[in-house]
Amino acid sequence: MVVSHLTAGGSMDVLRHYVVVDHSRKALVFAIRGTFSISGVICDWVSFSAPFCGGLGHVAMSEVAKKMWDLTKNDVLAKLQELPDDYDLVVTGHSLGAGVATLLTILLYHEKCIPNNKIRCFAFAPPPTYHPLSAAPEAVAATTAYIHGDDTVPFLSVYHLRRFFRSMAALKTATKGMSTWDFLRIDWGYDEPSQEMVEAMRKAEAQDLRAVKGSEKLAIPAQAVVWMQKGSSTEHPDAFHASICDARKLSELPIRVPTSQRHMLEHHLASKYEIALQGVQQQPEKDKEQ
Repeated sequence: MVVSHLTAGGSMDVLRHYVVVDHSRKALVFAIRGTFSISGVICDWVSFSAPFCGGLGHVAMSEVAKKMWDLTKNDVLAKLQELPDDYDLVVTGHSLGAGVATLLTILLYHEKCIPNNKIRCFAFAPPPTYHPLSAAPEAVAATTAYIHGDDTVPFLSVYHLRRFFRSMAALKTATKGMSTWDFLRIDWGYDEPSQEMVEAMRKAEAQDLRAVKGSEKLAIPAQAVVWMQKGSSTEHPDAFHASICDARKLSELPIRVPTSQRHMLEHHLASKYEIALQGVQQQPEKDKEQ
């Protein structure tokens, strides 16, 4: 154990974390936990973007990444000097911690904080945190992200919240006069949505949002995003399959929610949602080569 900040107290701007040496894998591991407090929830929701390391970053998480590095850098750098040159620095985290981990990785590469050691990042259920990914090519290439099923967090940004509320407003207009019971039966999948509902959602999703400073289309800054989804096998109904996805194409998808929004979109084969979803099942050719 090199660093341990796992107990309550201290700065609200620093997430609980630890740094340990894993000799079996020749790695110094910097692990960051996810949302666990009111301050963490506030950090999640202050999600507009601001300048960060040559691009735009999630403003609250980028500030946390900076403060966490200021707090731990002396210990981390001292330990790396003691370790053999073939040891890597591995940054990892979950949810909020994963978002901070991706931005911390970008910060380390941008400032060339660790020139003699390889830095890798493994982010589990990270939110979108950076734009454009081309502004941080080394950090993006060093990062792998994992998302699971219909988890909302990997699609949660100001841009997509604006998009989501616009879709909900369109659906509300299309269902004016419908009883709550009839709406819930459609929402739960017992009844088919009306053509008017489907068309309202399709039009809402097809329209581009008006550009607003601070609500740029952030993406998960990772070379590959492994999306684990439950398969359709009747022999193994609980089995999952994984698709390697392009983070840029994932950033085009709406927030994944098991509500009428998703139900409406999946009933329209020409919707932007369906097209984008098909487009993320394979990596781009240049990524395959790398």
